[in-house]
Amino acid sequence: MDARGYTVLELLVVAGLIGALAALGAWRAAEWLPEQRLEAATRQVVLDLRLARGRALAEQRPTRLAFSLADGSYRPQQRVDGVFADSGPAVSLPPGIALAACSAPGDAIAFSPRGTASSFGSLALRNPRGRERRVIVDMVGRVRVS
Repeated sequence: MDARGYTVLELLVVAGLIGALAALGAWRAAEWLPEQRLEAATRQVVLDLRLARGRALAEQRPTRLAFSLADGSYRPQQRVDGVFADSGPAVSLPPGIALAACSAPGDAIAFSPRGTASSFGSLALRNPRGRERRVIVDMVGRVRVS
């Protein structure tokens, strides 16, 4: 009967190669993660702005997103009895992503019941490496990324 198997040396070589490839992958992921978080945050803000516009149209009530530059979050709000009130929980951006600037008056982008933007402007998102993405809402309510 012929017993076949691997020697300890062969197993150590394979384990060393796997370890080296894993370390290389982790190093590349550390470079890639801030970019992916910035893209995810941009998509999140764009979708929430489009949702706010759709909600304003559907419910025939002014709706807005109020941005807090200090803590990097935003909150959906609707106008009730002439005053904007929170209509949902605060939404935080992914770790490491900052709200760098908001050019809209009062740091809020608002939509009228007709779907046009009653308060429009741009919002800059920045990752730890300094790369920025800008979300722009124009006066007709169109949301785009530059």
